Amino acid sequence: MKCEEFPPASYDLYVLGLLGLLETERLNSHVERHCTTCLSGVGRSMRLWGLFTSTLSAAEPSSHFQERLKEITELSRSVLTFPKSTVAEPHDRLPRWAQIAIAVTLAAMLTLCGWYAGHTSGSLDHQHLITRVAQSEQELSSSRLQIHQQQQKTNRANAVLTASGKAETANQIADLQDRLTRLQAEVSQYKAALSRKERGDDDQKDFLLLLSSPGARLVPLKGTQVSAASLAYAVVVPHSRLGFVGSSLSDLPRGHEYQIWIVRRTDPKPKSAGVFVPDDAGHAFVLVDDGETVSDPASIIVTEEPAGGSPAPTGSRILASED
Repeated sequence: MKCEEFPPASYDLYVLGLLGLLETERLNSHVERHCTTCLSGVGRSMRLWGLFTSTLSAAEPSSHFQERLKEITELSRSVLTFPKSTVAEPHDRLPRWAQIAIAVTLAAMLTLCGWYAGHTSGSLDHQHLITRVAQSEQELSSSRLQIHQQQQKTNRANAVLTASGKAETANQIADLQDRLTRLQAEVSQYKAALSRKERGDDDQKDFLLLLSSPGARLVPLKGTQVSAASLAYAVVVPHSRLGFVGSSLSDLPRGHEYQIWIVRRTDPKPKSAGVFVPDDAGHAFVLVDDGETVSDPASIIVTEEPAGGSPAPTGSRILASED
């Protein structure tokens, strides 16, 4: 019996799984009844698509095609296998060559399905990658633009600050340098005062030690007419040491120093006991640690001499002990 219910295109859509649900159910019923016309149409469509897929490379089927492959397998069983209980007329059976051709076509159809699934999946992955690259490039361009704009703002702000604050900055620097100079001068003064205090403390200790020495003698010295305000004391430890303490001593001209002289009883010729320069306050302390020089002194005098001292007194007499 010839079936004319389905146009040839329906068989192609049926094999590819694209035929509508109702039409698919109707065609399934024809295949199950071994409709010669429908079986021939399905076989023709399978051979057509098998020829097409022979030119394509095999691909791994995608997971979402598994259900369709199962349906095609069931279809092949319906097309190639007849129920044992059914006795078909000779003209209803397909020739042996047709059955073989349908089997080959089914294998090719499976390859087509796999290629289509893999191609579709690869296309989707490739498209997703292209989209992601485009998005990344767009984000990178946006970031570069933001950085450039921020740099321009920073440069403009720096230019404004430089133009408006240049004079003010110069004045601030000058003020800071002036303050630094004053602070450095104050520090120097504090250091000098501390040094003087430390030296004064040491001088006082040495002077008190001399006074407490056995045989120590305190000798006052008075200023002469050229230095009436000056005053000094000498502590003499015979044949041992001499300590000199002076105050209110005048500043000397550049290149001059004070020189201490000791006149001994056994030798009237003055003997030098050293030179010194008073501090800014006019104070001075000199320790003479020479037993021969300070042995049995008769008098002590202080004169103004060239820097480094003289072999004998040549300058003005500043201080002198009472005979």
